[in-house]
Amino acid sequence: MCFNLTGVHASDLYLEINYTVKERSKDSNQQATVIKVDGQDVSYSYRYTGFPGLKEKKFKYKLSPDLMEELLTMLSEGHLDRNVEEEKPDNALGHSIELNFIYKKGLIDSKSNIKGMIRFMKTNETNLEETAFIDMIKDIIQFIKMHKKQD
Repeated sequence: MCFNLTGVHASDLYLEINYTVKERSKDSNQQATVIKVDGQDVSYSYRYTGFPGLKEKKFKYKLSPDLMEELLTMLSEGHLDRNVEEEKPDNALGHSIELNFIYKKGLIDSKSNIKGMIRFMKTNETNLEETAFIDMIKDIIQFIKMHKKQD
Protein backbone atom coordinates (compact mmCIF):
# COMPACT_ATOMS: atom_id res chain seq x y z
CA MET A 1 0.00 0.00 0.00
CA CYS A 2 2.22 2.87 -1.23
CA PHE A 3 0.68 6.27 -1.76
CA ASN A 4 1.66 9.08 -4.10
CA LEU A 5 2.31 12.06 -1.83
CA THR A 6 2.10 14.69 -4.60
CA GLY A 7 0.09 17.64 -3.37
CA VAL A 8 0.34 16.58 0.26
CA HIS A 9 1.97 19.24 2.43
CA ALA A 10 4.75 18.59 4.93
CA SER A 11 2.50 20.11 7.60
CA ASP A 12 0.23 17.06 7.15
CA LEU A 13 2.92 14.70 8.47
CA TYR A 14 2.52 13.13 11.91
CA LEU A 15 4.88 10.45 13.24
CA GLU A 16 5.14 8.93 16.66
CA ILE A 17 7.82 6.40 17.56
CA ASN A 18 8.04 4.68 20.94
CA TYR A 19 11.00 2.29 20.84
CA THR A 20 12.19 0.44 23.94
CA VAL A 21 15.06 -2.02 24.16
CA LYS A 22 15.42 -4.11 27.30
CA GLU A 23 18.47 -6.20 28.08
CA ARG A 24 17.97 -9.17 30.37
CA SER A 25 21.33 -10.34 31.69
CA LYS A 26 23.58 -10.01 34.73
CA ASP A 27 23.74 -6.24 34.02
CA SER A 28 20.17 -5.61 32.85
CA ASN A 29 19.23 -2.21 31.43
CA GLN A 30 16.55 -0.46 29.43
CA GLN A 31 16.68 2.23 26.74
CA ALA A 32 13.51 4.08 25.75
CA THR A 33 13.27 6.51 22.83
CA VAL A 34 10.19 8.61 22.07
CA ILE A 35 10.02 10.75 18.93
CA LYS A 36 7.15 12.88 17.68
CA VAL A 37 7.12 14.70 14.36
CA ASP A 38 4.15 17.00 13.86
CA GLY A 39 4.56 18.87 10.59
CA GLN A 40 8.08 20.24 10.82
CA ASP A 41 8.19 20.17 14.65
CA VAL A 42 10.33 17.41 16.13
CA SER A 43 10.53 16.34 19.76
CA TYR A 44 12.92 13.67 20.98
CA SER A 45 13.45 12.05 24.35
CA TYR A 46 15.75 9.24 25.40
CA ARG A 47 15.98 7.52 28.76
CA TYR A 48 18.50 4.90 29.86
CA THR A 49 18.13 3.02 33.12
CA GLY A 50 20.66 0.50 34.37
CA PHE A 51 24.35 0.48 35.19
CA PRO A 52 26.03 2.95 35.74
CA GLY A 53 22.88 5.02 36.30
CA LEU A 54 20.09 7.06 34.80
CA LYS A 55 20.77 9.04 31.59
CA GLU A 56 18.26 11.29 29.88
CA LYS A 57 18.31 13.46 26.75
CA LYS A 58 15.58 15.69 25.36
CA PHE A 59 15.46 18.18 22.53
CA LYS A 60 13.14 19.89 20.05
CA TYR A 61 13.73 21.45 16.65
CA LYS A 62 12.15 22.18 13.28
CA LEU A 63 12.93 20.17 10.16
CA SER A 64 14.15 22.23 7.22
CA PRO A 65 12.35 21.64 3.89
CA ASP A 66 15.34 19.60 2.64
CA LEU A 67 15.37 17.39 5.73
CA MET A 68 11.60 16.99 5.54
CA GLU A 69 11.96 15.76 1.96
CA GLU A 70 14.68 13.33 3.04
CA LEU A 71 12.49 12.01 5.88
CA LEU A 72 9.52 11.57 3.55
CA THR A 73 11.74 9.63 1.13
CA MET A 74 12.87 7.35 3.97
CA LEU A 75 9.26 6.70 4.97
CA SER A 76 8.19 5.96 1.40
CA GLU A 77 11.17 3.79 0.44
CA GLY A 78 10.96 1.91 3.75
CA HIS A 79 7.33 0.93 3.08
CA LEU A 80 6.34 2.13 6.53
CA ASP A 81 2.84 3.04 5.33
CA ARG A 82 1.39 -0.25 6.53
CA ASN A 83 0.02 -1.72 9.75
CA VAL A 84 2.29 -4.27 11.39
CA GLU A 85 1.22 -6.34 14.38
CA GLU A 86 3.70 -8.84 15.76
CA GLU A 87 4.01 -10.13 19.29
CA LYS A 88 6.38 -12.89 20.30
CA PRO A 89 7.67 -14.05 23.71
CA ASP A 90 10.14 -11.50 25.08
CA ASN A 91 11.24 -12.89 28.43
CA ALA A 92 14.49 -14.74 27.55
CA LEU A 93 18.03 -13.59 28.24
CA GLY A 94 19.14 -11.08 25.63
CA HIS A 95 17.61 -7.98 24.05
CA SER A 96 13.86 -7.59 23.68
CA ILE A 97 12.10 -4.70 21.99
CA GLU A 98 8.77 -2.99 22.12
CA LEU A 99 7.97 -0.73 19.17
CA ASN A 100 4.86 1.40 18.68
CA PHE A 101 4.77 3.45 15.48
CA ILE A 102 2.10 5.85 14.18
CA TYR A 103 2.40 7.35 10.70
CA LYS A 104 -0.16 9.80 9.27
CA LYS A 105 0.13 11.81 6.08
CA GLY A 106 -2.57 12.50 3.53
CA LEU A 107 -4.36 9.17 2.97
CA ILE A 108 -1.83 7.25 5.07
CA ASP A 109 -2.96 6.33 8.58
CA SER A 110 -0.93 3.40 9.85
CA LYS A 111 -0.23 2.02 13.30
CA SER A 112 2.28 -0.69 14.08
CA ASN A 113 3.10 -2.60 17.24
CA ILE A 114 6.00 -5.05 17.50
CA LYS A 115 7.19 -6.89 20.59
CA GLY A 116 9.68 -9.73 20.93
CA MET A 117 13.31 -10.79 21.19
CA ILE A 118 15.56 -8.89 18.80
CA ARG A 119 18.64 -10.81 19.98
CA PHE A 120 18.85 -13.92 22.12
CA MET A 121 21.90 -13.92 24.41
CA LYS A 122 23.52 -17.21 23.34
CA THR A 123 22.60 -17.38 19.63
CA ASN A 124 22.28 -13.74 18.47
CA GLU A 125 19.09 -14.83 16.67
CA THR A 126 15.69 -13.13 16.73
CA ASN A 127 12.15 -14.44 17.03
CA LEU A 128 10.73 -11.50 15.04
CA GLU A 129 9.81 -11.53 11.36
CA GLU A 130 9.58 -7.76 10.75
CA THR A 131 13.29 -7.02 11.19
CA ALA A 132 13.47 -4.85 8.03
CA PHE A 133 10.64 -2.67 9.40
CA ILE A 134 12.45 -2.39 12.74
CA ASP A 135 15.71 -1.45 10.99
CA MET A 136 13.95 1.34 9.07
CA ILE A 137 12.53 2.73 12.32
CA LYS A 138 16.04 2.65 13.83
CA ASP A 139 17.31 4.54 10.74
CA ILE A 140 14.65 7.22 11.31
CA ILE A 141 15.66 7.50 14.97
CA GLN A 142 19.28 8.01 13.90
CA PHE A 143 18.20 10.56 11.27
CA ILE A 144 16.29 12.57 13.92
CA LYS A 145 19.21 12.43 16.37
CA MET A 146 21.78 13.36 13.72
CA HIS A 147 20.00 16.56 12.64
CA LYS A 148 19.24 18.04 16.08
CA LYS A 149 21.88 20.80 15.75
CA GLN A 150 20.49 22.31 12.58
CA ASP A 151 18.75 25.25 14.35
